[in-house]
Amino acid sequence: MSVMSILLPVADVTLLLEALREHQQLGRYLDPGVPGEEPLTYPSLTVIRPIRGLDVGALDNLRAALDTGYPGGVETLFVLDDDQEPALPLIRQALAEAKGEGRPVDARVLPLAGPAS
Repeated sequence: MSVMSILLPVADVTLLLEALREHQQLGRYLDPGVPGEEPLTYPSLTVIRPIRGLDVGALDNLRAALDTGYPGGVETLFVLDDDQEPALPLIRQALAEAKGEGRPVDARVLPLAGPAS
């Protein structure tokens, strides 16, 4: 019997045992029964939303873009090719609705000079 024919099964068993150990260790970190700690503060985010043209359900999509549910600050940048973008009135409507509902909204519309090349 050669040395390789003995070492390969030993290596296989060793790798299997290591994989099982790692799996068990990971399971302890991901245990849903262990309560997580809620952070004191959340980092602020900036979400960049390039928009071109109108999709089906565009207004609902814009409303959802402003209603993230994230507990920290969220700045949303709507980036358009120009100020003639057909979605611009819908963006303004979604912003007005969110502000009218009393939700804090940090959003800006950034029209570019023309299509990016």
